[in-house]
Amino acid sequence: MQFCVFRLYAPLSSWGDIAVGMERRSYYQPSKSAVVGMVAAALGIERTEEDTYRQLFDSIGFGLKLINPGDSIVDYHTSQVPKKGKKVNYRTRRDEIFANPEKGNTVLSSREYRCDSLSIIALWKRLDDERGYSLKEIQNALLFPEFHLYLGRKSCPPALPLEPQIIITDTLKDALHDAEFGPVISPFSDKEHDIQTANKIEKRVFCSDQNPMYFWEDCRNSGFQTWTKCTEKYDRPIHRDRWQFGLRYEYSTIEDQGV
Repeated sequence: MQFCVFRLYAPLSSWGDIAVGMERRSYYQPSKSAVVGMVAAALGIERTEEDTYRQLFDSIGFGLKLINPGDSIVDYHTSQVPKKGKKVNYRTRRDEIFANPEKGNTVLSSREYRCDSLSIIALWKRLDDERGYSLKEIQNALLFPEFHLYLGRKSCPPALPLEPQIIITDTLKDALHDAEFGPVISPFSDKEHDIQTANKIEKRVFCSDQNPMYFWEDCRNSGFQTWTKCTEKYDRPIHRDRWQFGLRYEYSTIEDQGV
């Protein structure tokens, strides 16, 4: 099988869980919807191109190795939201707010982030859907994205190169193990501050004493003998404006470091 494998790391990331009221929680592992959304941004797919995005989502399989889930931090967040205008379309949020400042509403929420989360992502083409973009096109797009990439929210840009690579191997598990990534900082850097920062990241994030966790959806050659948990995820996009999402199943397990 052929896989496109890349790395996700940022000081802050957020993988939206189901939102209830003022609470905006985050999964502790990257969600498929967030990762495919990032890939869509790299490919230059506009938010309004719903059919193209759904086709991309359905045409690729998704799996990951969670090396470090990171620490949970919560931000008490306030934002000003204007009332809906029935007859006027504004180009920016700023124009909309300043057009009717007396009609603004303040929305309060608690937003959860994952601090120093590190994951390895693997994508593959589904056998029953060879349409759309190839893995090579996805790799090139992640190297030279059309739009800015972020890990869940716009305030969470990647802190390390994704280093997307095409790996041909028998199983998803092997692809996640075989991927090799460069150092946190270039070995040619002579800046003492950069070296000290890189060493702190290496120690805190990459040298985690936790056993890695694996998450994947249906794969004919996953490489895992069994799974510990099967979770229902409602993150398959159906209709963006109505915020409708369909069901998919995600399997997970924890592997001992010595295995």
